[in-house]
Amino acid sequence: MTDSIALGESGKTASGRSLPTWAVHAITIGLAAISLLLGFGFWADWFTSIDRIVCTICVAVGLIISISQSWWNTDKPTRVVAPGLLWSFSAIFVGIAVATSRPKFYAIALGLSVAGWFAAQMKGESVGNAIAIGLALMVPALVKAFEERNAFASIESIAVSVTSGLADVFAQSHFREGNTLYFGYGIADQFSCVGKWDSIVTFLGISLLCVFAFRRSLVSGLATCSLAFFVWIAVRAAAWVVLSLIVSSTEQNNESGPIAVMHWNTTLEVSLFLIGALLIVSLDQLFSSFLAPIPIEFINPDFPLVAISWNSIVGLPNLNPEVPSRAIEIEDFNEDDLE
Repeated sequence: MTDSIALGESGKTASGRSLPTWAVHAITIGLAAISLLLGFGFWADWFTSIDRIVCTICVAVGLIISISQSWWNTDKPTRVVAPGLLWSFSAIFVGIAVATSRPKFYAIALGLSVAGWFAAQMKGESVGNAIAIGLALMVPALVKAFEERNAFASIESIAVSVTSGLADVFAQSHFREGNTLYFGYGIADQFSCVGKWDSIVTFLGISLLCVFAFRRSLVSGLATCSLAFFVWIAVRAAAWVVLSLIVSSTEQNNESGPIAVMHWNTTLEVSLFLIGALLIVSLDQLFSSFLAPIPIEFINPDFPLVAISWNSIVGLPNLNPEVPSRAIEIEDFNEDDLE
């Protein structure tokens, strides 16, 4: 199945119509301008915290790397159907945002309009790559949807439970009250998913940087994005338990009495952000190696179904896995040999 309509030598589609470059630019600029102007309040609110700014920078860097590696190939026919559908959905989401007064839909409309432009202009790449670029602009809407559904509150509760369990492993006396852990000489209460240097939003930005910069496939990209949540919980829990161990050790070695403070400051937040970034990049490399397609030379031509199925899954959205072919040799023979 193809996502474009073949063009003739004159630059026209099979139906005799063409999609001029100026029309591609005009439609995209118009839809993007409407989405930005009507959703200005949403975007202004997005850039009010440090974690969202860091996430935006990471996504922007990943997109720049991805776009610079893309194959534009202007000799190929211009797509018409895919950009048209993306722009149509963008206009629909603008209408939904106006009708429901939900500004996050403007971010979705902006992403779809930009995806339509890349689908039309990036002729050497699949439409899936263009849609992925558009999805990057929808990250604020995704974060907002998580907040509205109290998903972050659930993750914070899980982080507290993991920290409590890890403290039990190291025999650190504590008790829990809501999303706060009370240790012998300190309170662990920094479990917010947003608004901090080491929040889930910044970790998500690092994950998206890896996805775009290394051009991960759909399955590998989803695995990398999920790392943001697991790494955030693991790093946060380990940090609090280490702090409790330091305080406990100081209490035992300090003759003048214990130090009843567990410090949590910006320096620690930045340090945990860097540690989390290193873990996400390392795990992304691990997952991408595990989810790599099987090379065609290692596929058994007699039983190729399993290997081809695996390559089809890990290669999404590309739906053209290589199929091995058996080499057939026919020896020359003489007609006299048949008599």
